[in-house]
Amino acid sequence: MAVYQFSPNGGGVLEFEEEAPRSYGVNHPVLVRYWRFNSRRTASTIGPGGTWQALFGDLFPLFVTGTLSAVFTYALFIRV
Repeated sequence: MAVYQFSPNGGGVLEFEEEAPRSYGVNHPVLVRYWRFNSRRTASTIGPGGTWQALFGDLFPLFVTGTLSAVFTYALFIRV
């Protein structure tokens, strides 16, 4: 987990906690995206790998296991 600080719209400093890749070091620059009407609840980081890095890191293993489950189910039960 990492703690990030940012100043939305030139206002006060907001702080939030989020998982971070192991490659991030102390004071590693990141891009923080947030919805301007509710920055405290919507803040999220995007690392140097781009916006898809977090998506693939979290959902790709689920996609692989789901695909394998579907293939085995088809092979064992449906295809007789």
